[in-house]
Amino acid sequence: MAKSIKVALLLAVLLIAHGGPLHTPALWAQTGDGSTFPTVTFTRNLSTANPPSYSVAVTSMGSATYQSTPNSDQQTGVPYVLQFNISNATQTQIFNLAQELNFFHRKVRKDESVPASTGNRSLSFTNGPTQNSISYTSSTNPQMKKLTKLFESISTTLEFGRRLGLLQNSNPAGLTAELQRMQAAAQHGPLTEFAVIAPTVQQIAADSTVSEASRRYAQTILKEASSWGNKQ
Repeated sequence: MAKSIKVALLLAVLLIAHGGPLHTPALWAQTGDGSTFPTVTFTRNLSTANPPSYSVAVTSMGSATYQSTPNSDQQTGVPYVLQFNISNATQTQIFNLAQELNFFHRKVRKDESVPASTGNRSLSFTNGPTQNSISYTSSTNPQMKKLTKLFESISTTLEFGRRLGLLQNSNPAGLTAELQRMQAAAQHGPLTEFAVIAPTVQQIAADSTVSEASRRYAQTILKEASSWGNKQ
């Protein structure tokens, strides 16, 4: 409880102190009226991954922006952008870890033994004139590993939602396989921020134009997701 109060007070101080325009490497994290807030942003680039590049920006107010570049077989020239409200639990965890890492102001120990083929990652914190960042492929730092895993889990969830939406509209026959992959991924742990894509899964579960198997998998995932809140 004391730790939560400490973080809440820290965020309040950051909100009071924030000044000029807030920029992140891939996007602006801002509210609907254009005002900006302290923001933690994670980016990853790996040409062999799907998607090959993405960014997740989370503000101290809980607003978030996800941006990814589709793979070549889905390339439209326009990046996928999703703005959403992140859960309080995830937002608090992100800022807790960022605080433990001194908001990336100091250098963090990297794992130099990891080959570049694992992709390039970066974490940044912006608050008015303050702009701290670190680039890495991997790290032996426990907080860095937790924060990296958290952001990558968010991307995994949101990409499932993006692909399911595309398949439902243009290739319903591919839904079952994608839902199977989604269910298999959930076996390794709850899909972080599943609530953001739950409406898409609900639409599939109730869509009489898609296969019975797809509806059944969607219904099963929704049932399993009802218990994830206590595990995240």
